[in-house]
Amino acid sequence: MFVNEHAQALFSLYSNREIIPGRVIRFRDFAEFNLERHFVRAGWNKFLEIEEPVYPELVKLFYSNLSINNGVLVSLIRGKVIRLTRAEFAALLSIPDQVYRHI
Repeated sequence: MFVNEHAQALFSLYSNREIIPGRVIRFRDFAEFNLERHFVRAGWNKFLEIEEPVYPELVKLFYSNLSINNGVLVSLIRGKVIRLTRAEFAALLSIPDQVYRHI
């Protein structure tokens, strides 16, 4: 379940923390402020509109086992190795790739 003892310790630390589901922004509710155009220009509008279920236990496992190897996010969840490049991570969140150049 864990890649090493450090990951297991992190999971114990995370197990007491609440995973808060994402908040969705409905730009139509703020139409008078014309906010959507700023987020569209930055490429963040789709990210702010994601409405998907959250699985707290899996989130905790993902971050407990997370490492970055040669710019690739690598984790282990229930025996399955997860590898995400910067471009794949950006696509998963529907955000521009260039925002995450530091990964």
